Amino acid sequence: MATHSNDKINSRAKAHTQSEADSKAKSSLDKDNDKGLEGQFSLDGDIRLTAGSNFDLTGFGRFDGKCQIKQAVHRISRSTGYTTEVQFKGIDGAKTGDK
Repeated sequence: MATHSNDKINSRAKAHTQSEADSKAKSSLDKDNDKGLEGQFSLDGDIRLTAGSNFDLTGFGRFDGKCQIKQAVHRISRSTGYTTEVQFKGIDGAKTGDK
């Protein structure tokens, strides 16, 4: 995981105290970091894959880490059988490719 970043967030929010400024800065950073690692995949159907569930993404090098399922769509069709499509986001420090 990257220990530093060249990314910058500029905010013009006003604060009356240092504590309030720190809180607003952390909130802004957390909101921006929510846009980190995201992806999607499809596979043979699996009822264990549900929104809110976590999994470990492995085999993708610097992108490996803990992820959370944002959406899981389960489909059954005659041509493809039972499939699951998953949209996910990285959590708990999952890497976004930064070095």
